[in-house]
Amino acid sequence: MDRPRKKAKKPKAGGARGQWTSKAEFILVVAGNVVSLGNVWRFPYLCYKNGGGAFLIPYCLLAVVFGIPLFLLETSLGQFTQEGFITCWRKVCPLAQGIGYAQLMVKLASFTYIMVQVWALFYLVFSFRSELPWATCGNAWNTDNCRDVWDFDAANQTANETRILDPTSAATQFWERRLLGLSGGVEELGSVRSELALCLLLCWLFCFFSIRKGVRSMGKVAYLTAIFPFVLLVFLFARAATLPGASDGIKQYLIPQLGRLANIEVWTEAGSEILSSYSLTSGILIVLGSYNPYNNNCYKDAFWICALTSGTSFVAGFIVFSILGFLAQVYSVSIDAVAESGPGLVFIAFPQAAALMPLPQFWSICFFLMLILLAADTHFVCVEAVITSVSDLFPKLLRSPVKHEIISFLLCVSSFLVHLILATQGGNYIFQLIDYYGVTRFCDNFMAICECLAVGWIFGVDRLVLIIDDMTGHKPSIFFKLCWKIFIPAFSGVCFLLYLVYYKPLQLDRYVYPGWVPGLGWFMLMSPVILVPLWIIGHVSLTAGPFRQVGADNVIIFIEDMMGQVPSTFCKQCWKFISPLLSLQKHTRGEDGVYQVHFYTEVKGDEKQERELLVEVQLADEKMNTKKKSGNVVGLGNVWRFPYLCYRYGGGAFLIPYCLLAVVFGIPLFLLETSLGQFTQEGFVTCWRKVCPLAQGIGYAYLILKLYGFCYILVQVWALFYLVFSFKSQLPWANCNNGWNTARLLP
Repeated sequence: MDRPRKKAKKPKAGGARGQWTSKAEFILVVAGNVVSLGNVWRFPYLCYKNGGGAFLIPYCLLAVVFGIPLFLLETSLGQFTQEGFITCWRKVCPLAQGIGYAQLMVKLASFTYIMVQVWALFYLVFSFRSELPWATCGNAWNTDNCRDVWDFDAANQTANETRILDPTSAATQFWERRLLGLSGGVEELGSVRSELALCLLLCWLFCFFSIRKGVRSMGKVAYLTAIFPFVLLVFLFARAATLPGASDGIKQYLIPQLGRLANIEVWTEAGSEILSSYSLTSGILIVLGSYNPYNNNCYKDAFWICALTSGTSFVAGFIVFSILGFLAQVYSVSIDAVAESGPGLVFIAFPQAAALMPLPQFWSICFFLMLILLAADTHFVCVEAVITSVSDLFPKLLRSPVKHEIISFLLCVSSFLVHLILATQGGNYIFQLIDYYGVTRFCDNFMAICECLAVGWIFGVDRLVLIIDDMTGHKPSIFFKLCWKIFIPAFSGVCFLLYLVYYKPLQLDRYVYPGWVPGLGWFMLMSPVILVPLWIIGHVSLTAGPFRQVGADNVIIFIEDMMGQVPSTFCKQCWKFISPLLSLQKHTRGEDGVYQVHFYTEVKGDEKQERELLVEVQLADEKMNTKKKSGNVVGLGNVWRFPYLCYRYGGGAFLIPYCLLAVVFGIPLFLLETSLGQFTQEGFVTCWRKVCPLAQGIGYAYLILKLYGFCYILVQVWALFYLVFSFKSQLPWANCNNGWNTARLLP
């Protein structure tokens, strides 16, 4: 039975940090972040590749035992600590603060994903042309052997099973020769493409104006960027479902291949999709949760948001495979010939399909506008998470509205200048390099292990359960404890090791990267990971006193009166071993029923400093009231990854491991991260100060990965490029009459 309780005060924070002006804004921002391109270009393919409908079994199972618990953990930690993903660990497990720094590195790397917006914006502009330039071969960039989209003569193809991504197709040539201006390799960067640079500038300007006022402006922008993509998704679903051949594509998407469930790779793919689509272990959920009021019901948020994210991915699969079925029927090829994931799906296959539909400009505009909004939402939330976490590291120096605008402007300008390298002729090679090594499931699984070890074993799941109970009035069951302590770290550990076992050097279509690239890639891959142990070593070395005093910023959250029981000697010794030497000085209860916990930390010798606990926990005499709140969330990754993975790993059978891992892997980890941000109210670097300072390197590792991820703005550039051409009366990728097409290949 829920205990009635008074409204608890939120944790104190240095400086004016701000909060969401409404619950709706929090829901929309989180939804806009997690519902990303992956829902469109990854999930449907994963489902198709990994057993079709059978993939939903591991996906749903992992969503329950992995995604939801981790989502709850992260949002509750952020909400409780009111800190970013670095400083939140100071209140939970100081030794784990390196996690925050590792997350900071990852977030900085992921800034590169703004290129998805850039590409989409490029396509959007061209979509307004009377003739879509990717539909024809009469353009300056086409080669002599270019084939336009209306070349249906399958007799001359001799069962060619790679037609859709054939370099002679008008759509492929528009992508490679017109938009990218692709050079010979990563060592030939060439010149900056002015059109892409302009699109990049516009995307960063939009990002700046979205975050210049912090959560106040970000929440308002989310009404457009989070809601409108769903409207466009409905339009695209209605159109795709009525296309010829759509039923054949849907069958391939959903037909279960139960035999695929015996493949461990299907389960790891489902787990990776949960991590990616739920935005787990990135630190973003911690930051977004940190702007929630103390009594926000993050418990219910975890369930509703995770359910919406997975549901959006599933629906996106119908759209993707309806269109792929249409293409397969038009060109008389199998689904295998057109099933694709990533940029190849959204910037080649989809534009080609749009060119074949009635009103091609309209559908092209709808599609690329949806891509831009999905990518933009994910991107500006990522940038704001970095700014929040860095500001929380230095609250007195950086935490003010004016300084937030200055930091936002400087970060956007510097990122724009850095990302100009991605707008060069060889920029796509760098983008793929960062995507493959800088932002990977390798780091995601490592962060999941670290977070669960820090919270589940060091801070203690019982403490976290009490925190969530006090904030929401709902006490997580033993199921969540088992997920946080055992299943999530165990499953993530297996995925972490399998990544090393199945590792293959990066290869981009027909291009093989130089020999020095794998070395650079492993440096990028290991930089965030190594920050976590480095932080622990550095913290231990620099902290005065014996090893048991490590973690000077750790705090005693719940005392005997709050827990209802005396902590065991074992718990106390573990606490002292990992934390600084803390001595409980006093705890008082005010007239309003709020317990104010005070403690002092031994600094050097007998000199002691009294430090007030940053969290004031409200307890009533017997019971607590419950505030019932709910929310939902969705992102780009669900759209363009899942369909291909589903196709690749057994069609419908892929849904079995996907759903299973969503339950036991994705949802718990999603919950962990959002609750962490909500608890600490810090970014993905500083949040670790309140949880585990030694893990703060995780935040900086995230930061590096996020910097690598900046290159993904090229996806926006490409989409914008296609969108512009979509307004042509004839889609330029549909025929070979464009200047960029090669000469028509005669039979």
